[in-house]
Amino acid sequence: MDQSAPEKRPRQYAADIIALSDKQQRVVALSQVPEQYRDWVRELVSDHFARRKARNKINKTADKKVHHGHR
Repeated sequence: MDQSAPEKRPRQYAADIIALSDKQQRVVALSQVPEQYRDWVRELVSDHFARRKARNKINKTADKKVHHGHR
């Protein structure tokens, strides 16, 4: 039986990458993900940032409507 630490799961790799504040750090971290998980992790990370961008756009639109209505 292998006594080394268990390999991380793809979602854990993605969570660790998402937590990084710098895009270049995220690129480097993604390159260090085991090849068999890399595409999956890339998709999870990309999806996270796409959802965050969409959510921010919705929030900005809602803020404009709120401020516009109070003039």
